[in-house]
Amino acid sequence: MDPKFPVGFNLNEEKLLCHMVLDDKYSKLVCEGAGTAYWRAFIVENRATHLVTANWRFRYADGTDSWYEWKPKVPADRTASMMELEHGLRFMLVEAFRQFIGKDVEDAIHSFYPPDDQGDGTRTIEWLVEKDLITLKKIDIPKGAQA
Repeated sequence: MDPKFPVGFNLNEEKLLCHMVLDDKYSKLVCEGAGTAYWRAFIVENRATHLVTANWRFRYADGTDSWYEWKPKVPADRTASMMELEHGLRFMLVEAFRQFIGKDVEDAIHSFYPPDDQGDGTRTIEWLVEKDLITLKKIDIPKGAQA
């Protein structure tokens, strides 16, 4: 994942379809160095190609992130691809927890579906902030732009 897209996707090129969150209370059970908001996933659709992919990350207490990308086995329509990726991510996480700590975390994984941003990724950011799913720490305003 490109670090200049700290939300987990490029707002201009991709549309968020599903945001997945793991309750933080489970993070330290599998990773001693887990940070706040340890596991997050973003299922997005490329605005130009319509390819649906998933970006997910693990965030560590030292501030580093490990990013991964997953594409559907067979690209299909938006809904089918999103459902495949969401199910796959959920299955992967649930099975990992079962193997590592013998706990079922199915109820600890939450999926959120933003409204259509109508081509304006800032609407998605506003929705994520409103739902308390992300925290804005800094907003870079390009030179010459009015604040």
